[in-house]
Amino acid sequence: MQLWKVLLAVGIDVVAIASLDPSSIARNETSFPKSPVAQQPNCKNPQTQPEMNVCSRLDYQQADRKLKQTYDRLRSKSTATSRQQLVNSQTAWIAFRDSKLRIFNKASLKEARSPLQCSIPVFPM
Repeated sequence: MQLWKVLLAVGIDVVAIASLDPSSIARNETSFPKSPVAQQPNCKNPQTQPEMNVCSRLDYQQADRKLKQTYDRLRSKSTATSRQQLVNSQTAWIAFRDSKLRIFNKASLKEARSPLQCSIPVFPM
């Protein structure tokens, strides 16, 4: 490719990026059109991988909000000792999760890969 074409393409990209309002970028509101999946995913019956991905993300966000509310309620009613026990159990769970996930991923490298294929075998198989 000729150098002037590359410079022109880079210049157009720089102008497009510079024209974006920084506050809209921080709010993730750009002037770029959204895809139909991002606008209205059919989460009752997703038909495509992008729909499944969007719906999974929405489900995760809802579950995460509910978990945070429950966690905050639990911590507000807990004593200092029980809060420390909770932190200790969470630390142990994270170590367990990370070690099992690494093993599972190494064992499954030869299998088909998909963004939705990830699990932690909690019980011995």
